[in-house]
Amino acid sequence: EFYYFACAARPAFGYVDHPPLAPWILALTRPVLGDSLLGLRLVPFLAGSATVWVTCLLVARLGGGRFAMVLAGIAMGLAPLILAMSSFFSMNAFEPLFWMLIVLTVVRIAQTGESRLWVMVGLLVGLSFENKHTAMVYIAALGLGILATRTRRILADRWVWAGAGLAIVTALPNIWWQIANGFPSLEFYHNAHFLKNVPSPPLRTLVTVALSMNPLTLPVWIAGFAFLLWRVDGKAFRFLGVTCVLLLGLHVASQTSRPDRVTGIFPILLAAGAVLTERLIRARAGRAALVGAVAAAGLALAPVAVPLLPPQALARYSAVLGTNQSAERGKTSPIPQLLADGTGCESYVDDVERVYRSLSPED
Repeated sequence: EFYYFACAARPAFGYVDHPPLAPWILALTRPVLGDSLLGLRLVPFLAGSATVWVTCLLVARLGGGRFAMVLAGIAMGLAPLILAMSSFFSMNAFEPLFWMLIVLTVVRIAQTGESRLWVMVGLLVGLSFENKHTAMVYIAALGLGILATRTRRILADRWVWAGAGLAIVTALPNIWWQIANGFPSLEFYHNAHFLKNVPSPPLRTLVTVALSMNPLTLPVWIAGFAFLLWRVDGKAFRFLGVTCVLLLGLHVASQTSRPDRVTGIFPILLAAGAVLTERLIRARAGRAALVGAVAAAGLALAPVAVPLLPPQALARYSAVLGTNQSAERGKTSPIPQLLADGTGCESYVDDVERVYRSLSPED
């Protein structure tokens, strides 16, 4: 977060390890919200909350009712990965929101034929690129999913070209910056993949993903695959199923230890799975038990995602749950890495200030 402060204080069209949108957002909100933790983290919290809301809107678009919305909303809102990413300021807090707005808009185009909405899709795609370059992997998978299914008919429209043009124009500032500076971000991503991230075999990758999204939601998002890929009532949304298969397959094949790389598939799968679950479970008692179990598991896992416990207690709790898996090389903390990276920042600042003030004026 200190690094984002530094970037926000030096506005540019690009930075080595991320595009400019997140620092721009911080530069705009900081004068209003200030430098407090609340002011810094309010915006990512609202972005995470909005992602849950858009997930529930997608449930309605897929034909789900109130129970499906409640199930998908709680599953998303209490997923450890979503809680973690919306608990501190970074570009990761905004990526799922942009992605879900794109998905929701494309679903609406497929259902209603409102082709002018491609302009909105183009704007969202451009903003997604300005927020995080890996968003283009999501966009490419969505495009392939549309092309591979009968939904490709929605591409035969002039408004698609208008949206594509707007996406390019919106992305141009960072593209220009990359060209002018010799594409430093590509080198950074290459080095991060091979030198920083821990390689992860396929089974471990899937287990990490399941843990990060709450293991009790696993049946729901498996039901999401079933609804999108095989059910007759999900036929109109096959393109979303293909998109999720492509993204999950690429994630496993890349052997990355970062579950956040595939965050975008879960709002889709949980929304679709909640719709199918609603149609399969009719009894109120069964529905209540399922929602209660998902919520209880989410709350039980919350301390490994957000700072609710002191470090010593968290180390013991994490050891019992087996959730302290390192995503980057050289990490040895007994508490989950995300929380370890944010622990002790006050004393770190004090140390830097003490050393700074001990230097001579010349130094």
